Amino acid sequence: MARETGTSWEELKPQLARLTAGGQMNLVFASHSTNPHIKRLPDLPVDEQLRRLETEPPSGIGIYPEEAVLKPLVEERARTGGPYTARLAFGAPQLVPLFFELKVLATYFSDPRYHCKFWDSSGLISVSNEHYQSEAMPEKDKAATFRECRQGVFQRRHRTRGSDRGARRERRAAASRLHHAARTVAAEVLPNR
Repeated sequence: MARETGTSWEELKPQLARLTAGGQMNLVFASHSTNPHIKRLPDLPVDEQLRRLETEPPSGIGIYPEEAVLKPLVEERARTGGPYTARLAFGAPQLVPLFFELKVLATYFSDPRYHCKFWDSSGLISVSNEHYQSEAMPEKDKAATFRECRQGVFQRRHRTRGSDRGARRERRAAASRLHHAARTVAAEVLPNR
């Protein structure tokens, strides 16, 4: 961000500290989450973020606006793309467990197009090749044809076929919207250059 805005790291650091302390953004650090450019884990406490901001190299820091900042900036389409797409568009970490009642899976178990297996604390849902290759199977169902469940949390996995492109495009679009929102916030708080 320092390069993009033409601001020195020493000028940018206090602005980031102010926005983080004010609840407008969170910082992710390579020392905590390997790749700070993907918000995988819940946010560190604010005091820990501020401490690490002083000691970590700028190349190992990711900047993420808070949900309240993102909501007015995120397109309506992202809000209606499904609950997981909306969560990512609003800056939620990707590896936070989401729990649900198993009865929501009844539609999959009763639909002959899906193969469903469930063990004590894990399971999977997949689409048979016959139905996957069928014209009758909607594209939206092909984009998420394999889901693995661990402890009541389904993790989305994708086939490596052509329908995967749509899912990758959606993820890139969500990342682009998040990047745009971060730049918008930066433009509002940093002095004009």
